Amino acid sequence: MRMRQIGTAFAVCFLVVVVGAPAGAKIASPAAGTTVRGDVAIAEDAGGTTPWWCSDAGADSTITVTRKADAQVVLQKSKGGPGAWTAAWVTHGQLIGDYTLKSVATSKNWLCQTGSPETLSEFDVHLENLSALAYAGQTSAALGSVFTAGARLTDQVTGRAIEGRTVTFAMDGRPLGACVTGADGTCSTQAAAVALPGTHTIEASFASDTAWVGSSAQVPFEVTVPGPPPCLDDPPSCLPA
Repeated sequence: MRMRQIGTAFAVCFLVVVVGAPAGAKIASPAAGTTVRGDVAIAEDAGGTTPWWCSDAGADSTITVTRKADAQVVLQKSKGGPGAWTAAWVTHGQLIGDYTLKSVATSKNWLCQTGSPETLSEFDVHLENLSALAYAGQTSAALGSVFTAGARLTDQVTGRAIEGRTVTFAMDGRPLGACVTGADGTCSTQAAAVALPGTHTIEASFASDTAWVGSSAQVPFEVTVPGPPPCLDDPPSCLPA
């Protein structure tokens, strides 16, 4: 009986040695089902596992991010050997929607044999990047004159410029014009100050699209009464020399 117990224990230990420890890759953050924005740090807590007496070669882990709407892989990064690591997912300009985060690890057993890839994490997050719009034009003009209305559009989280988007302008709800942002996120257009003299509200707006949640900015705008021509202030200045 004693010999049989020893034999059974040996068989169990041998099975553990042959099979080896399971792969350790698991995404610790972001959490499943959360909304992410900006530069997303995908933290994987273990990497591929391997006994200390084996080389790290062949033990690795891979993080993949796939857009669910069209199965497009937008990120795939790998790390060799054990240990926690982070993959940076730069989401700037990517489509709003659901994405699948997946971690796969390949580990070694106690005999230093490389096992088959194993999926340790697979879940969805929702990407929704927010824009931020700031008015960057004139805030006053004389009645009947032409002034510059401008704005700068950026990522609300990272501050990066958003290029190629249309910004519209209005004064007290009356359209003034529109412009398209450049590489630095800015644009401007010329408009006429035709409102009655006094304080008004000028608004810059960017409408939501497939990649960005829209934003707007409002500032007070003063329409002033034009001053008299210089010659009325000082008649002699109007006379020929």
